[in-house]
Amino acid sequence: MDPKGWDNLSEYEYRQRRAYRLFLQERNIDHYHDPCFALKVYLGYYCVMHSSASLNAVLNSLIRGASILGEAEQFISNGVRLVVKRHIRALELAHPHSPRRAPPMQYDHLILIERRLKPLVSFADLMALLLIRACFENGIRAGEALRMRIGGIKVLSGTRIEVKISHSKTSQGRPVIYHYHDTGEEYCFIRLLQIYQHLYHEVWLISENYLFVSYSLVGSSSRSRSILDASKPLTTSWLSNVLKELSLELDFCDILRCHSLRSGFACALLLAGISLPEIQKLGRWSSDTYLIYLRDSLFVSHMRDPLIQKMVEVGIGVRSENHGGGMRFSAKKWEVPEELSL
Repeated sequence: MDPKGWDNLSEYEYRQRRAYRLFLQERNIDHYHDPCFALKVYLGYYCVMHSSASLNAVLNSLIRGASILGEAEQFISNGVRLVVKRHIRALELAHPHSPRRAPPMQYDHLILIERRLKPLVSFADLMALLLIRACFENGIRAGEALRMRIGGIKVLSGTRIEVKISHSKTSQGRPVIYHYHDTGEEYCFIRLLQIYQHLYHEVWLISENYLFVSYSLVGSSSRSRSILDASKPLTTSWLSNVLKELSLELDFCDILRCHSLRSGFACALLLAGISLPEIQKLGRWSSDTYLIYLRDSLFVSHMRDPLIQKMVEVGIGVRSENHGGGMRFSAKKWEVPEELSL
């Protein structure tokens, strides 16, 4: 049974704090006796078992969790934090990692997924397709889409709606508004919302309910039914598992992940001939990290404008040389087809 107050932690904070607690228990280490030693040992173990890519995120999640539980001062001091940060830098140098990019979802993937899922029959399929569409049509991060609540949805017209969420990764705590349009497709986001409201109208009665509600299946496999819990949203882990299963079942070349929806959004815009500044604006990227998605090899045979090709190459080259404070990666140069050469 989890200690009191753990219900207030986010999914990621909960997972990291629970893993840290179990690690210390198995090795009979007392964090509060020597926080510096305990954290250095755990982060070293995490680096070897997983990757050095997310060590700072792990440490920050543990500190945030302690702050939420009112244990910030006891959990780590400023001096210990400085020492542990130096240890993380040493681990990153000793165990360098290659950035792992989520393969972009292509529109062909989306069509195959829509043919496979049955949103009119299965609540799980409806939630999966609605969430995929919410992210893919607007470039929203999956974790941010899961914050959508019924009260944040506003109908502007028969073919346009507005969705407001409390905050995003780059909004600095301010609310963010997204707009969706009826694309004319059978299962676009707006039409899926209409199906959702018609079949499960009880969820829409309370404005504080989450849009993507958690559920549990009861009954036999052949006659199971979904019990909904609108007070809790689905998780990114759930979506990740759904995408993995669909990728394997539909025999995709790569295993799609949650961020494949956001990177797929950027790639779809580029293939449609949208300019790079406009892509950055539409995807609400605060920096040029979106260029990482656009260097995927699928554009070698699809790129329409050689000028855009060269702009992306230049952007990636500048990004790779500027290591200070930014992500490090090697610039993989595209080969421009002869018919597109300037």
